[in-house]
Amino acid sequence: MPLPVQRSPTNTNQSHKEPSLTEILAAIHNTRSDMNMKLDLLAHRIEVMECTTNRLKNAIDEFGLKHVEMEAKIAENTESCDELRGEISALKETTDRMWRKNNLVVFGIPENEESENLINDFMGIILPACSTARFERIGKENEKIDRPVRIHLSTFLDKKSALSNCQKLKGMDKFKKISVRPDLTKEQINQRKTPVRTRSQAHSSESTKHKSNKVTEPPKKKSKYAEPMTIDA
Repeated sequence: MPLPVQRSPTNTNQSHKEPSLTEILAAIHNTRSDMNMKLDLLAHRIEVMECTTNRLKNAIDEFGLKHVEMEAKIAENTESCDELRGEISALKETTDRMWRKNNLVVFGIPENEESENLINDFMGIILPACSTARFERIGKENEKIDRPVRIHLSTFLDKKSALSNCQKLKGMDKFKKISVRPDLTKEQINQRKTPVRTRSQAHSSESTKHKSNKVTEPPKKKSKYAEPMTIDA
């Protein structure tokens, strides 16, 4: 029978040896060094971020100044553009008036095959020296309405003479539906309407002001002659 083997008891102190004080201090020192390096790196990053932030602030301030300057230049350019538009509009108005200066506009001439003969007969009365009139219809063609006719004359004196001779058409059935006026721009038409409104408002204001001191006067007799037509150059 074999004898039992006797095993010696294991020494736990040998497998779990505690670190010495020197090793602990060395580990603390290494940890501290690592922490210091990380803190230095963070401090550097913060410094870089502060520099970047300052540059951005300066850039924003500079952009703000440039923005103000740009707004001032835009306002200046806008004002210049408005002035140019006004000058262009005035130049167009002047050119348009010069082009219309010698023209007449005639209403009531039917749009048919006889319209040209009617216009020539009409011009033969108000301006006998004009053998053949150069004319054109104004606006888009409309089956329900006869478009007015623009008649081009050679000189302003011809136009003035033609308007003056329109009284010769009185009593002629052939021309009873025809009316004539100078060829005016929209601005000229508006300018002619404005004084009428102004006189009416002034008269109304004056009547209200002196209502209590109103003096009755005998009615004035109306003239049998119409007021003369004003002609713009």
